[in-house]
Amino acid sequence: MFELFTNKAIKVVNLSQKEARRLGYNNTGPYEIFLALTKVRSDVASKILRDEGLNLKDARLDVESLIGHGNLLELCDPFFDLGAENVFKNSIKISRNLGHDYVDTEHILLALLEEEEDFFENLIDVTVSSLRNLILVAIRV
Repeated sequence: MFELFTNKAIKVVNLSQKEARRLGYNNTGPYEIFLALTKVRSDVASKILRDEGLNLKDARLDVESLIGHGNLLELCDPFFDLGAENVFKNSIKISRNLGHDYVDTEHILLALLEEEEDFFENLIDVTVSSLRNLILVAIRV
């Protein structure tokens, strides 16, 4: 599934699994992907999230208040739940629809916005559609 993913997008995938382990879960979902996007630096998605006032510390607090902590005791690579799989599959579709032959962090963020629209509406002061527009302008579509 990740053949089209750039190095930064792969870094988000790996960081999302680390966030799941940090939270004590054996599965990686959209919230962990969101945390990973806030963690990666010097890319379109993290810049837009930072510009909208989102940072890793506050994002972790928001996610932890929603999902709490699991009780994973073993150090395994968490599997991707259906929500995470949808985000990654949709990021490929979004990339192709935009005429790109790669998936980068902005495509993952656009897919995440579709998957977790309500979550983002409560996190940011701009609407999800405005955030989508900011991303599209940043990648000049």
